[in-house]
Amino acid sequence: MKTILFIAPDISVKGGISTVIKGLLGTSLAQENKFYLVASHVDGLKARKYLQAFTGLLKTAYYLIFKKIGIIHIHGGDITSIKRKYFYFRLVKLFKKKIIYHFHGASFSEQYPLASLGWKRRIKSLLEDSNIVICLSYSWKTAIINVAPKSNITVVHNATVLPEIGEKLKKGSKTVYITFLGLIGERKGIFDLLEVILRLIMAGCNIH
Repeated sequence: MKTILFIAPDISVKGGISTVIKGLLGTSLAQENKFYLVASHVDGLKARKYLQAFTGLLKTAYYLIFKKIGIIHIHGGDITSIKRKYFYFRLVKLFKKKIIYHFHGASFSEQYPLASLGWKRRIKSLLEDSNIVICLSYSWKTAIINVAPKSNITVVHNATVLPEIGEKLKKGSKTVYITFLGLIGERKGIFDLLEVILRLIMAGCNIH
């Protein structure tokens, strides 16, 4: 059994990171290992966000001092999120713990050039000094290498629990209704979804 400390937005925050965390908590990994979760960010007023970030740092220090934490798993999103996680990263480095940095920043390539030179150096340090950097696609891996070439990067695609709808899709069954909620664009995969649905319809599935 491993003791793992997750540093990520609160699971009440809407977004991909919270979805990933909740997905992990619902798997056998949560039963086979000891998980702690520190919320580094919450939705709301700016003052509440600052308070949560500070409280999260204190909680992280508490866990590092009083719990036998084996692995730190930090989840970060856009540039603002990376800046916030950098302070957690520096704190964890003081305790010489193994760090996984889970990179969720879809807009990183557009935001990084706008960062100051100081923050570019800090971001490079975070990425290169983490034991492993997890990113969600090979294109993201290329983007990270361009910024931090010494990073130890592995690609892990986001997982999802598939609904049991196989029988419902068979020819002659009742219509299956599919709803997509999200930004309409290539990055969200809506056009891939439409191609798959078309193929299923052509195969005789009743989909609307």
